[in-house]
Amino acid sequence: MQNRSVCILLFLSASLSAQSVKTFELTTSEDGTVEMPDGSTLPVWTFQIAGSPAAYPGPRLVVEEGDSVRVGVYNAGSMAHTFHLHGFGSDTSNNGEPMNPLIVQPGNTGVFSFRANAVGDYYYHCGAQNPIHGQMGMAGLLTVLAAGGEKRAYTGGPKFFKDYHWLLDEIDKEWRLNPPKPADLPLFLPDYFLINGRSGDALGDYTGDVAILTALDQLPVFLTVTHSGVGRREVVFPEMVLATLVVRNGEPQIPAVPTDTLDLLPGESFGMMLQPALNGEDSIQ
Repeated sequence: MQNRSVCILLFLSASLSAQSVKTFELTTSEDGTVEMPDGSTLPVWTFQIAGSPAAYPGPRLVVEEGDSVRVGVYNAGSMAHTFHLHGFGSDTSNNGEPMNPLIVQPGNTGVFSFRANAVGDYYYHCGAQNPIHGQMGMAGLLTVLAAGGEKRAYTGGPKFFKDYHWLLDEIDKEWRLNPPKPADLPLFLPDYFLINGRSGDALGDYTGDVAILTALDQLPVFLTVTHSGVGRREVVFPEMVLATLVVRNGEPQIPAVPTDTLDLLPGESFGMMLQPALNGEDSIQ
């Protein structure tokens, strides 16, 4: 497996309205493509909003703590699919568990219902033929914000000015070009490291996720990092940033834990509060 690092300055805001019930309608597809920074065009299987083009990752689904959530999944493809919230816990009526999933056959619609009881980011994916469908691109983020629309890391927790959400992943070109069979999985050897579906130079060119921490009245920043890929990943914060771990896998960290490096296993999600420590310019790596 190749070791790769990227230098980026990132943050993305979100505006939300308080509701007790959130409904989302997704469509599955197996006929999309994505273009990589080196010019390669690779197949992608996706969750997408009906009528939107195929893309990776799937749309970020944003709810508030305490919301009841219904996700309708229409299968427009030719294979069976499901919807699974990784690490979300047991408080679901039909969470598409990989070992006992509610299967949505081609041409049919399945409804996945649950209550958002814990703040944090969770990645959703297709649990059928796990991990093949997820690695083919059928993954995205569910964000559970603090109740009442407050800009807090968790209900009653520390406040922030902006929040940003990273989904880490990798692509093995050979897996994408020749999807393996569940009974005969080859080694996963990633060719690309991705954040929010972008890799290489595309990370620096994507203005929606890139910002420089300069205005003190726009701090602190809340950054969540969720790892949906394979193997361990590190996120290293520069000396100019004071990084504090405040949420780990949906659990508030009390007291908060200062750190300069995150070490994430697949499926883990960490929420970080970021404050300036020194003047200057540097990057998260």
